[in-house]
Amino acid sequence: MPYRRRSIVLAEIERQCRHAMKAYQETAAARQARNDAALWYSLEALLGAAAHLHQLLWPPPNPAVAWAAELRRALGMEDSPLARKELGAVLDLAGLVDDWAVNPDGGVRWFDGELATLRYYGRVFELAPLLSAIAELEARAAREVRNMRQMV
Repeated sequence: MPYRRRSIVLAEIERQCRHAMKAYQETAAARQARNDAALWYSLEALLGAAAHLHQLLWPPPNPAVAWAAELRRALGMEDSPLARKELGAVLDLAGLVDDWAVNPDGGVRWFDGELATLRYYGRVFELAPLLSAIAELEARAAREVRNMRQMV
């Protein structure tokens, strides 16, 4: 992958990781304040950032994005909770609503703070492994950026 593209993608990965972690911190604050609007705002922001990470590392098949497989290998992310296809679907809200309306599996939105489990239009996300993968990805992306700077 060309240096410029790689540096842009890695910077975006770091940014989305920070957004996800900040969103989860805000989730904890919203739970403590019993603020449902802030809770769901934060949870949806977390899912959105995770979905962006999924799309950066597992874009739809296309020869122009062959660089993504090489980047996943370099970051050690081949086997990650971020690889779940359900994460990419989170950004297609109309599709989620349609799928759920045809096959309503559980509630539209449900969060168990004790288990750190989120149900979003029938898709279940365990946040502990997802957040762990995001934190690990942020550290690996930062290390990769440092390595790139040393080579230049």
